[in-house]
Amino acid sequence: MSDLVERGIEATRAGDKLTGRGLLVRAVLANPRDADAWLWLSGAVDTNEERLACLTNVLEIDPSHLAARRGADALRRQGVGLPESAVGARVTGCAADAGQPPTEVEGALARFAGLDHTRAFAQLEPRRRHALKGFSRLVAEQLDQGKKRVQVIDELVVRGFPRAAVEELVEEIARPLNRRNLKRYRRQLLRGGLTALVCLTVTVVASLVGGQFGAFGAFYYVLYGALLLGVVDFVGGLTGWLLHRV
Repeated sequence: MSDLVERGIEATRAGDKLTGRGLLVRAVLANPRDADAWLWLSGAVDTNEERLACLTNVLEIDPSHLAARRGADALRRQGVGLPESAVGARVTGCAADAGQPPTEVEGALARFAGLDHTRAFAQLEPRRRHALKGFSRLVAEQLDQGKKRVQVIDELVVRGFPRAAVEELVEEIARPLNRRNLKRYRRQLLRGGLTALVCLTVTVVASLVGGQFGAFGAFYYVLYGALLLGVVDFVGGLTGWLLHRV
């Protein structure tokens, strides 16, 4: 099973159908005879007609596939018909393109297949550059929320933008965000380290003089708690800093 299919399945299972659909569309374009990709794509599309078209493609590849057979039969019993312009028409040759309006998935397939994915951002037409630039705020929000860069790129590619141009834009947006996160994690690292060091020093001093000036009692618990929080803060800051340095 290819990496695209595995990531598409993972996204679909997690409920992120948009990302899953984009990855699985890329998978069937890369290998139109991948029954697993078509099967999982049937679970990521929005309409029963598209779902039936995907399952039909699975059966075209593997007529003995029981899950696809049951799913297709259930849809047909509900009165769902296979559109003349099926999802897989341009990919597997399972149906003829009769000039019907393309579905969302068909549109994604056609847009992706017809793109020159080596075109850089500066090589795009002004209108396309402006359209892609319009996603800058959304990309920044997604990256800031911790979404993986490859997922952000895949979603924009499926919208019809060349991969090289999308990667360039995402990198441009990610760079200042990464610098900001590095500073934030560095501050957290220093704050946690300083807190832990101060608490450790005070604890040692208090334990040394405790015999002469009386027991400190609950004061130790406060110090130990602050020491633990400082260590946790330090480890979290160090982990984030190392991850964002890559």
